[in-house]
Amino acid sequence: MRKLSAHYVYPINSAPIKNGILIIDVENKVCDLIDPKNSNIDSIENLEFYNGVIVPGFINSHCHLELSYLKNKFQEKSKLAGFIYNINKNRNIGVENAELCIENALNDIKKNGIVAVGDISNSNSTFPYKINSSIFFHTFIECYGINPDDANNRFSNTIKLYEELQKNNLNGSIVPHAPYSLSKKLFNLIYEFNQSNKNSIVSIHNQESDEENKLFKTKSGEIYDVLVKLGSDKDFFTKTGKSSFDSIKEYLPQKNNTILVHNTFSQYEDIVTAEKYFEKLFWCICPNSNLYIENTLPDLKMMNKYCKNITLGTDSLASNYELSILKELITISERFPEISFEETIKWATINGSNALNIQEIFGSFEIGKKPGINLIQNFDFDKMNVSKNSNIKVLA
Repeated sequence: MRKLSAHYVYPINSAPIKNGILIIDVENKVCDLIDPKNSNIDSIENLEFYNGVIVPGFINSHCHLELSYLKNKFQEKSKLAGFIYNINKNRNIGVENAELCIENALNDIKKNGIVAVGDISNSNSTFPYKINSSIFFHTFIECYGINPDDANNRFSNTIKLYEELQKNNLNGSIVPHAPYSLSKKLFNLIYEFNQSNKNSIVSIHNQESDEENKLFKTKSGEIYDVLVKLGSDKDFFTKTGKSSFDSIKEYLPQKNNTILVHNTFSQYEDIVTAEKYFEKLFWCICPNSNLYIENTLPDLKMMNKYCKNITLGTDSLASNYELSILKELITISERFPEISFEETIKWATINGSNALNIQEIFGSFEIGKKPGINLIQNFDFDKMNVSKNSNIKVLA
């Protein structure tokens, strides 16, 4: 048994406890959580007290582990259209180092206190690393293809990857890439697959660029131009006069857990529509990736008011310098100081665990759970938030 304490313990499902004491067993399961105001703690022996705050292990709701070899390969602030072009034209730069880069990224994920990851895969390159990993992975097998004549073939290849995932007893689901990258036929194939399995978790990149909305509203713009430049037929695109999300929401099942990723240019109307449409909706934001690609952030003040569930992701090392949820929290605290840490730590923990359907184990300090335990050091106690100097020490 270990008895862990710090200046504050954040259970997540209840208010933070000043000088709280977290008791865990040899398997790191939570046995008890003591508020010293309500208990006699004089008799507690072998207490480990740490400077900082103790929080549950972090949940990274959106990552592309397989792209780790592309770290520092693409220029910052190239906008989404430029990033799409780079990914398509330069995806094989440094691919010979892919295995080593995946291993290094996994080590960093552990050091950064991340205990569970929603990971996008377009291949099986990460599967061997996930089989015996101490990190929980839900793998989103991503499917895309604008040509409707190729939809059946694309979906068939995705099914093969999904079956390989299942053979290795790994959690996963089949998901569409983005509103602009699938034909209606391919969208429908994925929809039917997920509609028949209510436990399947759906994820889709959403409104990462305003050019994405422009593509659907006017059949023009930077993303339209780059997709045509990359070989897509102009006839594959249809002007809807609506936002990208509103144009494709009917291809996403309403009852499944649904994660909309990025939402950098989501408007109030999109949020209200989505919240009404889906039963179990999660808005995943990846602040540092948004700054890397578009040099802007979602309107988190507005989202915090109207979105029921916000989660955090890092995206890939192709568009981020670290796979660190703490760094995402730091960026939010700097750009949106009016949003409290007590709120954002939920985004980093329990909301992500709910999104990935792992809330029985992860996300909060409750008896019987094994959520992982992080100490945030150099915490700003004046502002009660993380600071630019904050760092993570994994305690369990």
